[in-house]
This record gives sequence, C-alpha cells and structure tokens, in this order.
Amino acid sequence: MSNDLNKQYNAIMKARAEPISVPAGTTWKLKEYLYDGRPYIEASCDKCSMTMRTESIVPSVVVFKHCGKTETPEPELLERLERIQIARGLRKANSFVKRLLGEAKSTPTPDLTSF
Repeated sequence: MSNDLNKQYNAIMKARAEPISVPAGTTWKLKEYLYDGRPYIEASCDKCSMTMRTESIVPSVVVFKHCGKTETPEPELLERLERIQIARGLRKANSFVKRLLGEAKSTPTPDLTSF
C-alpha cells in the first residue's frame, strides 16, 4: 500500500515540476477604465511585455507594433467596442442613410465632463 502511495506522490510531484505551456502571442481584450467606465481595447504581448490601449474603432489606427511585427484586432472586437460606446453615449450611431450608403464609421462625441 505504501508503495502505491509513493508512486502516486512521485507522479504528482513530477507533474507539478513540469512547466505549464501557455501559448505566447498577442492577447486582445475589451476592458473599461475603473474611474469612469469608458470602454477600451487593450493589446498585450507575452513575449516582449508591450501593451497598448485605445478607444478608437478605426482599423488603421488600432495597430499594435511589437516584436518586429504589426497586428490588428478582429473586426468583431472593434464592433463590440463601438456598440458599447454607442450604448453609453460616448459615440453617436450612424444614421440609416450613412449605413445604407456605406459611408465612414461614426466619430466619437467629445466628453465635456472632464474639463
């Protein structure tokens, strides 16, 4: 019986000693500031520890340059950020005509409460 316990114990200790492999790369997250609740996108790299935060929804602006490469977030993440900004009154929604004609994305409304 004690031999079985020793084997189990050794197997557990061996498993604990092996490093856990977490895939390295860029992590994109939708977060919000603690002090005013404004949503933003944060990108972070596991390799170089660079981080970037932005409130923009324009794909050409939301560019994360690190480790000699340039990355952009998924379009779905930008759309989620825009929907949250519109719902909280931080951005004006496009009119039906602008959406129908495929004109430019909505622009952020200025936040005059911080002045």
